[in-house]
Amino acid sequence: MNKRFPLGEVFIVVAGLLLATIMFFASKNALNLSVYYAPLIHVATQLSLELSYAGDTQNALHIIHQDDKANPILSHLKSALRYANTMLDGGDDNGYQVLRIDDEHQSQKIQKIKTNIIEFMTLMENRSAHPDNVPDSEDVLIPEVNALLNVIASEIKLVEVDLTKEFFKNIKKFQTARVYIISLVIIFSMVSAFGYRYFRQRKLESEQTVRKSLDLYQRSQDQLQNVINGANLGYWDWNYQTGEHSVNDRWLEILGLERSDIKNHVDDWGSRIHPDDKQRVLDTVDQYISIGKSYVSEFRMKHKDGHWVWIQGSGAVVEYDSEHKALRLCGTHQDITDRKMLEKHLNYLATHDQLTKLYNRRVFEERLADEIKRSERYDSTLAVFLLDIDYFKEVNDSHGHEAGDTVLKEFAAMLRDRLRINDITARYGGEEFAVVLPETTATKATELAERFRQQVSLRNIEISGGKKISLTISIGIASYPENGESVEHLINAADKAMYNAKNGGRNKVVEAD
Repeated sequence: MNKRFPLGEVFIVVAGLLLATIMFFASKNALNLSVYYAPLIHVATQLSLELSYAGDTQNALHIIHQDDKANPILSHLKSALRYANTMLDGGDDNGYQVLRIDDEHQSQKIQKIKTNIIEFMTLMENRSAHPDNVPDSEDVLIPEVNALLNVIASEIKLVEVDLTKEFFKNIKKFQTARVYIISLVIIFSMVSAFGYRYFRQRKLESEQTVRKSLDLYQRSQDQLQNVINGANLGYWDWNYQTGEHSVNDRWLEILGLERSDIKNHVDDWGSRIHPDDKQRVLDTVDQYISIGKSYVSEFRMKHKDGHWVWIQGSGAVVEYDSEHKALRLCGTHQDITDRKMLEKHLNYLATHDQLTKLYNRRVFEERLADEIKRSERYDSTLAVFLLDIDYFKEVNDSHGHEAGDTVLKEFAAMLRDRLRINDITARYGGEEFAVVLPETTATKATELAERFRQQVSLRNIEISGGKKISLTISIGIASYPENGESVEHLINAADKAMYNAKNGGRNKVVEAD
C-alpha cells in the first residue's frame, strides 16, 4: 500500500517552527536585558547596604584605633568595593552570574563610587596608621566620615534607581512582546486551521482526480479489450529490446495454434510470414519505427494445417527510452482472408469476361499498351490478332443463346490451349476475340493464325441435345511497328484486315496492309 504524504501536518509543523523562531527573537532581547539587569540591581543593593552598614557604625574613634581585621567600617567598605568591581567587570556573586555593565553613563557613576570608596578606605587606613594625628574630639571625625558616606550612598542610590527603571522597562518590553506573541499565536492558529483545511481539500481533490483517472484508464482498457474481442482481433505485445513477444488467444486462433506451439518470441511471428511478403513487411516495420508512426501492412502467414492466411497487421511503438529508442511495440492482427478472396473475385470480375473467363476489352488494351512500351524499349516486334466466329448469329438463331454461349466458351478454351503461354487472349466483344503475341514477327504470326484457323475448322462442338456444330473463323493480323505504334492504330489495322477476311469469303487469315 502506498503511503500518503501528510501535507497538512507538515505545513503545521513548519509553521509552528517558524512561529517559535519569531517568538524567540521577539522576546530574546527583553528577556536578556531582564536577566542582565536583575543581578546588577542585586549587586547595587548589596553595595548600598554595605555602605549603610559602614555609615551606621558607632564609636568612630574607637573603631579607628582598632586593627584593620577588626575594623567593621573597612570590612563593609571592602565588600562595597568588591560589589562595585563586579558591576564594572562582571563575575559570579553568591550564585548570581553578573554581566558587566555596558551602559557608559552608569559605568561612569559606578567608577566614581568606586573612587570614593577607595578614598574613604584610604582615609580610614591613614587614621589607623597615624593615630597621633587623629583629633581627640569625635565631632571632628564623625561629620567627615558621614559626609563622605552620604555622598557615596546617594550616588549608589541613583545607580540603583536607574538600574531598577531599566529592569522594569525591559519587563514591560517583554510583556509587550508577549502580547505580540499571543496575537501571533492566534493568527497562526487561524492561518494553520484554514491552511490545513485548504491543503486537505486540495489533497482530497487530487485523490479524487487520481481515482477518476484510474477509473477512466480502467474503462479505456475494458473498452479496448471489448473492441479487440468484438472486432475479433489478435493482439500482440513486443519487447523490442529482448524479442519477447506475447499474444492473446485470438492471435493463436487465427493460425490454428496452441500456447504450446509458440515460444513467446518475435520469431513466432516472423518465421510464419510468407517468403514473398517477409522482407517487405520487416522493412515496413523498421521504417515506421524510425519515423515514430503507426503502420498497417497486409501479408500472409502460414496456418498450422499448411494453408496461407491473409493478415492485416498494424502496430506502433508505445514506449521509448531516454534516447528515444524503441522499447516496446503493440498492435493487432486481423484475419482478412475472406476479404482478400472477395477482392480477388471482384478484381477477376472487373478484368475478365464472365462467360469465357478471358480478359475483357479494357484489360486487353491495357496489356497491349504495356507490350508496345516493352517492344519499344527492347526494339522488338509484336503482333495482334482480331478473330471473329463466322456465322455466329445463325448459331444463336438456330440453336438458341444457350448453344451460342457454349460455342463461345469452347472457342475461348481452344484459344487458351492452342496459343502460347505468354500470349494474351481476350473476348473483345460479342463473337470477336483478340490476341497479343509478344516478340512475334508478322510471318510467324501468320503461321500461328493459319494453324489455329485449321484446328478450329476441324473441331466439332457439342451443344445441348447431343448435337454437334462446326465453326470457321476469320482472322486479321497487324504487326508492330509496321502497321502502327499505338493501341488504337494496331487494333484498327487488325480490324480492317479481319473484315477483309470476312468480305473475302470468311475462314481466312489476312495481314494488314
